[in-house]
Amino acid sequence: MVSISSPFWQPFSGPSRREQEKAEYIVDRDYSLPLAMLGVGFWLVLFGPAGGASNPIDLIGGVFHLWFGSFIGKQTMKTRVVFNRDTFELKSVTNKVLGLAPDKSLVKKELKNYVLGTENKWKYDTFVNWDFFPSIQFPILVYFKETQTPENQQIKGSIGLRQMDRRKNGQMHFFPAFMNVNQVREQFESRGCKKVGPVKGDNPY
Repeated sequence: MVSISSPFWQPFSGPSRREQEKAEYIVDRDYSLPLAMLGVGFWLVLFGPAGGASNPIDLIGGVFHLWFGSFIGKQTMKTRVVFNRDTFELKSVTNKVLGLAPDKSLVKKELKNYVLGTENKWKYDTFVNWDFFPSIQFPILVYFKETQTPENQQIKGSIGLRQMDRRKNGQMHFFPAFMNVNQVREQFESRGCKKVGPVKGDNPY
């Protein structure tokens, strides 16, 4: 059979696949960062350069990496980055048992932004900048800055350190790279999110 498309049928055929993708895009999860952190943690505890578990420095460093890796791993399992038609949002999966199983559905995160107390949802046209640290090839943190948060609620630096950003041009946000950062970059760019300078780690040539 031959399918025939017509502009007159569009109102009755529903949104196209491209329109659906533009309306909502769920970024794939990525366990690279938590696995790397757990690996470093185990290595420091077992074979650390200063003596492993027998040395307090290696032990503290190992325990920190194990905790951080476990924290990011849990976020990877339960949190999704969602690009809606007009907004960038963090949502939670409804799976009762977290793991590698497919997502049953997504809901708004129960906990609001841990620093500002605002919703984890931002409009694209309020973005001032975004990037990946230390680079897109080795992402640990995803960064973006927006002007949606009212100035009287802004805290300069999402960990509360005002000296991180003295400019009055928006609120900074950082979160672990528990998702496919290449997809995040593609969506930031395709949705028109403002960017200052090149992406960290991009080859200038």
